[in-house]
Amino acid sequence: MAQELAAGQVWSYNEAEPKTSRVIIGKVDRFDGQQDRVVSIVVTDAPIPSASSTHQTIQHLPVAEESLRKSLIGLEGQVEVPSGFVDGYQHWRLVYDEGKAGYFTIPVNEIVKYVGQVAGQPRTAE
Repeated sequence: MAQELAAGQVWSYNEAEPKTSRVIIGKVDRFDGQQDRVVSIVVTDAPIPSASSTHQTIQHLPVAEESLRKSLIGLEGQVEVPSGFVDGYQHWRLVYDEGKAGYFTIPVNEIVKYVGQVAGQPRTAE
């Protein structure tokens, strides 16, 4: 897939559940000393139950470009990056730059399953 990734692109992805779930590219970063770029994405219609819905939009997920490209099927269009993306990206970037955060290197469908599992766990007191 030689298509350049750019903010606002809407992509279908492998093994999306439900089939209507999509990836929206939020930002593409290349960090000093790294071979791979990190692509920050939004995932729509993710099967993560909340009090008001059975599906949610995941506002920010950082993914290694190589892993993301293996997940993407087809470019479907261009949209404005959802407004909720910015806060998630800025928070991640702050802790990433401090060396306290990383990014995913697994397929998008596995990331969504993981987020769903973590979101469904009861919170413990610290």
